[in-house]
Amino acid sequence: MDEIQLSKKVLFKNGYIFDLDKNILKNKMIITDFEIPDTLMLDDKEYKITSIDEALFTDNTTLKSITLPKYLKAIKPHAFECCKCLENVFINNDLELIGTMAFKECHSLKKIILPENFKILKNFAFASSGLEEITFNGKSVDFDFCALANTQLKSITFPQNTKKLPDFILDRNPFLEEIVFPKNLKTLATKALYGDYPRLKTLILPETLKIEDENFLNGIHANNLTVYLPTNVNKYLKEKLLERKDIIFKEKNIENLIEEGKTFKDINSLFKEIER
Repeated sequence: MDEIQLSKKVLFKNGYIFDLDKNILKNKMIITDFEIPDTLMLDDKEYKITSIDEALFTDNTTLKSITLPKYLKAIKPHAFECCKCLENVFINNDLELIGTMAFKECHSLKKIILPENFKILKNFAFASSGLEEITFNGKSVDFDFCALANTQLKSITFPQNTKKLPDFILDRNPFLEEIVFPKNLKTLATKALYGDYPRLKTLILPETLKIEDENFLNGIHANNLTVYLPTNVNKYLKEKLLERKDIIFKEKNIENLIEEGKTFKDINSLFKEIER
């Protein structure tokens, strides 16, 4: 079966229209819960839907729930931007990419689960959304800058095989209390965490991370934030970091981790960090 991108033309051919207020209708009824079919007809031929056109649902004010088709691989830029009533997005296993600003300013969207095959989250994808929880079921995702900027996230666990986190990935997330970095992280950009994080108390950096700059984590503002360094940091750089006043850097050893044991959810999570 051939592939097709979901667009206004394709929807119109199948009996859907957009009114002047950008609401989607069928049979003159406004759709609030839209289940996109897996296949659609165009010129008497059946196609499987593998992508959603750029800005297709932008500024829709009535859409509350969207179920994506099972063959969908890509959500193009701005596809659901400013859908301020959108609460639920049901994603199937084939989705690989969410484009730039695809869910930006979706204020009612609180939770998203990304499938095992998901690979790329583009810049500002969920920026300024109401997102409180995001789950990555895959082992590796490529993130663009500001992909999760200015959300309501309280905790985030990155996929374990992600190698790089870019600048401003978590820009301005004041509700963050916990960040679990990828186990195999190699690069954390200098301004990956930028802005105010009043609830963030502890960061434990993975052993695979390479720190090469004493300005590491510049721009982060937190109250008494403690950052545990990987053991591979060279002596000169370690001394420079330990001298900094804006962040409390500590060497990552058993004594220091036990000292901060109260910040862990339980004793098992503490030992997991020690073993890293």
